[in-house]
Amino acid sequence: MTTSCYIDLDGARVHYLLTGTGMRLIIAFHGYGLDAASLHLLADALAPGYMFASVDLPHHGQTMWGDNRLTRHRLVTLARQIAARHGVSRFSLAGYSLGGRICMTLVELVPELVEDLILIAPDGLVFNLAYYLATHNFAGRQLFRSILNKPSGFFKLADWLARKKILSNSKHKFVTQYLETRAAREMLGKVWHGTKDLVPEHKLLKQNIVAYRIPVYLYMGKFDSVIPVEHAHRFCRDLKTVRLEVLQKGHKILDAQTANLIAAQLLKS
Repeated sequence: MTTSCYIDLDGARVHYLLTGTGMRLIIAFHGYGLDAASLHLLADALAPGYMFASVDLPHHGQTMWGDNRLTRHRLVTLARQIAARHGVSRFSLAGYSLGGRICMTLVELVPELVEDLILIAPDGLVFNLAYYLATHNFAGRQLFRSILNKPSGFFKLADWLARKKILSNSKHKFVTQYLETRAAREMLGKVWHGTKDLVPEHKLLKQNIVAYRIPVYLYMGKFDSVIPVEHAHRFCRDLKTVRLEVLQKGHKILDAQTANLIAAQLLKS
């Protein structure tokens, strides 16, 4: 059984779906353009052994969010409130793509609260210069804003890069689909601005994983051109608690097979 729940957070109303009745809690975050329900396969695979709280991120799903950013403080407050509501002091984290970056930020901030970390084709494994420039650099923000307002020049450049085989077809589709309509561009601007604080500082993140002996389950697609598997190999270097699984998939890695694999590995731990 899945139930809709809400958390009031600094004027926002955050929605999440709760599945399962177990004594252990997983707080999960979906990818860009998806919603809490997109993680239902994983929630179903883990229930009833876990409580699975799948959060609708700002500007996604049923979460009612204004113009404020999801700051680091708000993120920690949200996780603490979900845990307190369900009677636990510690929790596991699961994140797909954008959601993985959010999970890693939580491990950087409050590692003492985290039991396990499940990362599924996660963003944030390595420093992303393009994202940094578009969200933290003045000139980069101006350029990003101009692309959102008038994307035709960007489309021409992306098409040229694809023709020259500099940009793969799958990455070309990925980088252009979020600019195709005005609504899509507005959402991209809101989400990139709203989550720009949630980028993990890798040195501290890795120190916390080691110091708190946090088991990390990392699932990557061998054919993923959005988050290449090479990023995972770089991230895992010198981290003995990371279990990396490379699957014969692309970026859309979460299906019934992957969900059952994750559930089997977690339930054995």
